[in-house]
Amino acid sequence: FIKKCIRKSGEIAITNMSISLMDDKKRMLVNTKDITFEREQKELFEKLFYGSSDPILLLKDGKFVEANDAILKHASILFRCSPMQLPVYA
Repeated sequence: FIKKCIRKSGEIAITNMSISLMDDKKRMLVNTKDITFEREQKELFEKLFYGSSDPILLLKDGKFVEANDAILKHASILFRCSPMQLPVYA
């Protein structure tokens, strides 16, 4: 699960925590990973990707996996089709 924690410095850290019961059923193992940097990078990427007025496409194995809204505005120029004719992959 994701949990916010406070560092000794007072800064807030976002952590990914997991808890497992040990084999003896008397002890628990708690694993905590600081994912603050990854979370901040993801938020920055999403802000730049979705907020851009330039069309941006992400491809995987030659197929579209994600596109920002600017693609809809530029579809007729980029693909010579209307936005409704763009292939959508689920």
